[in-house]
Amino acid sequence: MSQDDAVVVGPSDVPENDSSENQIIVDSDLDKISYLPIEVLGHILSFLVTKEAIRTSVLSKRWIDNWTFIDNIVLDDTLLYSVNRSNTVYRHFGNLVNRVLRRTNSSIRSCSLNLSAHNTHHLNSWIPAILEKRVQNLCIRAASYIVLSPCFLFDCNSLVELMLDIDCTVKVPASNCLPKLQILRLYRITFDCSSSSAEVRGLVLCLPVLKVFDSRQCIWHYVTIEAPLLESFHLEFYNYWPLPYYVTHNCSLVIVKVCSSRVAKFFYRGHLMEGFIIFDPPLVHNASADLLLETCREEDVQHAANHARALLAQIQEVECLKLAFRQHLVYAKDFLANAPVFRRLTSLQLDKVTVEALFDLLNKSPNLNTLVLNDATTAIDQDLFASQMAPPCLLFSLKVVLIREFEPVHLHLAKFVIEKAGVLEHMAISTVMLWRRLVPAMQNIKDELFSFSKYSTNALIEFSINTND
Repeated sequence: MSQDDAVVVGPSDVPENDSSENQIIVDSDLDKISYLPIEVLGHILSFLVTKEAIRTSVLSKRWIDNWTFIDNIVLDDTLLYSVNRSNTVYRHFGNLVNRVLRRTNSSIRSCSLNLSAHNTHHLNSWIPAILEKRVQNLCIRAASYIVLSPCFLFDCNSLVELMLDIDCTVKVPASNCLPKLQILRLYRITFDCSSSSAEVRGLVLCLPVLKVFDSRQCIWHYVTIEAPLLESFHLEFYNYWPLPYYVTHNCSLVIVKVCSSRVAKFFYRGHLMEGFIIFDPPLVHNASADLLLETCREEDVQHAANHARALLAQIQEVECLKLAFRQHLVYAKDFLANAPVFRRLTSLQLDKVTVEALFDLLNKSPNLNTLVLNDATTAIDQDLFASQMAPPCLLFSLKVVLIREFEPVHLHLAKFVIEKAGVLEHMAISTVMLWRRLVPAMQNIKDELFSFSKYSTNALIEFSINTND
């Protein structure tokens, strides 16, 4: 055996008087992994699904307890789902979780539980046991509805990232603080505000180092998020009416107040019937906002429009804005006539908006540089453009215009831009034809489009036609 093939055995097998002159040389087939520190072995086993990591205990006596040092627990009982599975199988899974939480090392880095309806009822005992391990990253997905005990979740000193996707009701204590939490994702949770103190002043979440807040289909009453370092805010409400059966009258009004001066990304989706969003202070100038505004009842259009204008007033300092409308809200009368002026806005993307609303927004965006229209206009009256003055941004700042899902009714809009845009550099128009036989008709529209005289002689006009057949 050559010197290159030699390895050193574990420390317990090396004599105390060992030196470089009498180094013990052993066969290269020695099990090197078994001599790694047990903490290192535990970390290696953490890359396996927890059930597989436990199975390594049968390799040898030395490996019996190695799995107890894993720092990443991943358990998923939805993999057991089958019409032929008995309750005994799921009971064995519950025993497995209890065994893991009882025997694992005193601290764990992350834990992920994915539970079917068979084991959801164990959560009120499993979550405290997990938090006792000083877990940093916790992710729980559960299928069935439960009432979740709150005291252990909202007063944890170790959590850095928390994701809860649980159809549940939870009462958050009036005094709460997650001092290390940086990422919070909450899905399908109803926050019960029936306690007297919460009813008076609402729910206050103290999150001193939080950077990412993501809430989807949660039911709030009144919540203040004190997160001075918050950078990303994502909020989605239920998009249908009426709300789920377990939403009580206490949660009929939603007011979300965000106390942060660093929010750079803001996303909102909802029908704007149940409340307001308040930024304190309003979004800073380098932020981007993505809004999908929906309403489901025609009689509520004007009320929803008022809420939408109040929301736009909170984000009027943004640089990038994506705005989409659904159903009746697009036809709200004078919806954007009283919208705030977006003096810092340089990029605007619109989905589904009337021509009147489009001109209202362009007139409110004096420094707009890029405009993207995704099927953004309804039927257009040619006479409407004859009476329209060119917005200031169209004359002095708009350089890039993208029109997607172009239709023949949009030709007058394209003509207006081409003939009025004073500093236009690039205009790209794309359309999708359902049948190839319609391409010649669109080709004629393309030819007409290129016949318009350009205000900006340096503008590049592109037109593309794609077919689905």
